[in-house]
Amino acid sequence: LGDVRPHEIIPILIQDFHASSIGITEDVRLKVGEACVMIAQRCGQMLPIFAPQLMDCFLRGLRDASAAIRASSLSSIGEMCQVLR
Repeated sequence: LGDVRPHEIIPILIQDFHASSIGITEDVRLKVGEACVMIAQRCGQMLPIFAPQLMDCFLRGLRDASAAIRASSLSSIGEMCQVLR
């Protein structure tokens, strides 16, 4: 779905990635982060359009209380940089 309608799906995924206060579990948030990276990898030439939103998402994830979310965010930033170059 993220490949077909990224303009609609990426903001929803980003919101869910940062939704620790509304009861979304850490495991679900980690999977949402992985989904964001997979969508970014598939975007190809469209990625620069979504890169600022996704990078902001992962940079904010570096300040999360959960160590797993911080590690996932750091890994996701590395993947994004690799795809963007």
